[in-house]
Amino acid sequence: MKYRFRRKKIKREFFIFILIVILTLASALGFISTLKLKEKQPLLEIEYNGKKIKFRSDLREADQIKVFNGEKIKEILNPNVTKIYIAYKPSTNDSLYVIEIFEIVPKLLIYYFFPKNVNPKFEAMEVEDYSEVFGTKKEPVIVLVHPDYANSTFVKAEDFKIIISGITAKDLDLATIKFLLIALGIKLS
Repeated sequence: MKYRFRRKKIKREFFIFILIVILTLASALGFISTLKLKEKQPLLEIEYNGKKIKFRSDLREADQIKVFNGEKIKEILNPNVTKIYIAYKPSTNDSLYVIEIFEIVPKLLIYYFFPKNVNPKFEAMEVEDYSEVFGTKKEPVIVLVHPDYANSTFVKAEDFKIIISGITAKDLDLATIKFLLIALGIKLS
């Protein structure tokens, strides 16, 4: 009889052990899937100098856009800037330029005004040819390259000019956000 009693006790302990293992695995899987869901949700806002800034597109996706001379962007957007030109070439869908300008201007004003108390002016500038666009230390130029004219998607800084190019409307939006992430010094981890 002792043998049977001991066998039942072992079965019960084994059952409890298996139950604990299953519950532990289930809760670990639940935790991991919650993290993955958060990771897949678009990141559309971020805190900058104590203020929440909203963006039109996913910051993680924008962070993947190619950048050439990114370190020069901060140099171009120096505190001595008095006016920033936003150059564009007329296209079949000029409303895309308006959307991007409304993404750029308010965020650059936050960049300049709050920590530096500088308030540069912004002016849109229609151009015939992008090669004719030149900026200065006090008046740099942001060039928006519409998908009608773009060969690739990127952000590039050269001289006192920042070029934002996208082969689709979404890519131009992502490149604009990538530029703003660099300008504001926001690093995604």
